[in-house]
Amino acid sequence: MGTRLGHTLQSISLMFCFSALALGQQPNGAWKEYVYKKDGFAVTVPSAPIRHADPQIPRTTNYDVSFEEGPFRIGVVDQNRDCRATLSELKTRLLSGKQPGADMSSVKEITVAEHSAMEFRHRVANETRYERYVCGNGGFYYFFYAKWPINKSMPASVNRILSSFRLLPNTT
Repeated sequence: MGTRLGHTLQSISLMFCFSALALGQQPNGAWKEYVYKKDGFAVTVPSAPIRHADPQIPRTTNYDVSFEEGPFRIGVVDQNRDCRATLSELKTRLLSGKQPGADMSSVKEITVAEHSAMEFRHRVANETRYERYVCGNGGFYYFFYAKWPINKSMPASVNRILSSFRLLPNTT
């Protein structure tokens, strides 16, 4: 009986591993750090990000991560502009009510790796959307985007990704 149970548990375990691989995800607990030197950052995520240019924002590269709790995007904007001024404009826009569904109590100026940043949440239809903008080294700045059902809390995976993000030293 014990051997039979062992084989059954092993089969179930293998099934979960193959299911995770079939979905393009690593098994739970197998998060990996990905380093993007050209874009100046590293992040730990549950599956390899899909890198692509953003057709709507010039000079922007997106890194999309899919996992069970929902989509997550890191955007890298390579423009030589004043990031702090960009954050200030965004905050002014949010506080003036020009962002539909914005939760004013969630608008916060923060620091990430000793760099200026801002985050907020807003509601669209049946979702809560989270955005974070971070000033980087040189002409870079970064944005983060995640969404989840309105009746749920922020997924733990989103917090894990956000806290793993680190800027690389400027090599230019």
